Amino acid sequence: MAKTWTIQRSQRKAGWYYQAVGPNRRTVTLGYLSDEEATWARENAAYWTEANPRLFDLDNKQVKLALVSNPSEGADAIAAFEQASTNRKVDEGDYSSMTLREYVEAVWQPIRATEVAANTSRTENRWAWPKILAVLGDTPIERLDAVRWSRFLATLDGLSGQGKVKVQNTYRCALKHMVEVGARKEAHAFRPIKGSGKPATEAAEALSVGEVARLLDNASTPMHRCLYGVAFGNGLRPGEVTRIRWEDVDLHARTLHVRGTKNRHADHVVPMTDATHDELSRWWRNEGEPTAGPCFLWRGKQIGVWEYGFFDALKRAGLYLDANGNRRKITPYSARYTFATLGVVHGVPDGVMRSAMRHTYKSAVLERTYQRLKDDQVAEGLASFPSFGGAA
Repeated sequence: MAKTWTIQRSQRKAGWYYQAVGPNRRTVTLGYLSDEEATWARENAAYWTEANPRLFDLDNKQVKLALVSNPSEGADAIAAFEQASTNRKVDEGDYSSMTLREYVEAVWQPIRATEVAANTSRTENRWAWPKILAVLGDTPIERLDAVRWSRFLATLDGLSGQGKVKVQNTYRCALKHMVEVGARKEAHAFRPIKGSGKPATEAAEALSVGEVARLLDNASTPMHRCLYGVAFGNGLRPGEVTRIRWEDVDLHARTLHVRGTKNRHADHVVPMTDATHDELSRWWRNEGEPTAGPCFLWRGKQIGVWEYGFFDALKRAGLYLDANGNRRKITPYSARYTFATLGVVHGVPDGVMRSAMRHTYKSAVLERTYQRLKDDQVAEGLASFPSFGGAA
């Protein structure tokens, strides 16, 4: 049986001064404790061991205790004490004294869940944070720095550079929040991660209005024509268009509920364009004016992947290959690129396009990623540029 610790106290001018005395007369100073703290220490002293020293906080007194050895009793007591200590810090806004684990679990994760899509929150909480907290969880947040973080990344040997970037981005968001609430004065620096550069890939191509019309005319069924038309007409992601239900469609109000999951803005009700309204109206009448159920069924089931039929339609429309016989980079995601590009060509304000594509107003992804202007479209857009006068 393991030797246990005992609590001893001595009278001093400031009050009762406590110490824990363990095997081989090892002493852990507890300092001046309240009656409640002293009672807790006595009740749990029997479960302490010398192994794995751990830092606890009793009313802002940093007290070195030891992990309990009895899992059924001592561990529960420690867990209850830790939770009470964390709750007090949250209630008092005493974030700077928290460990990273306390901050993430009690403060950051509940906030993060309101800011991102559910799948993003699940990925962070089940994949990224367990890796981080296993190494840095007990580190006080005021002591987090670039050296500790670099050492942690070095432990992720089996993770690719891109994987490490995802872990680091998860951590950086929490670190930024610590600064915002005053838990830290500033965020620490980060070193570049080797192998984190994304491989260069050719950007998907946007279609012209005439090319979209040819694609729709060569769809294999009326259902596929409507699906393509809605995707291009409102710039939907491939998975978003397949999830549309008739309950989401309001042809009278000309609105569409998009059941997106990519971010917190993705699930939203948006106005239909004329192109989307025309295609959905035609398909709605063709289906007998339904009021519920999936819009797009294939062999009795809600359609999932639609790229194969899409490529067949491109081939029939003569859009699959370029003039040199090379395959064009046209994918189902080209619907979103096309929507963004045509918006620019036809003078739709960027703010309107961001709202229609369900991006935040600060997002630069519209200009950086989705707009695929061709030379003739640029020339068309510049045709209205004013002349400065004078002879050529």
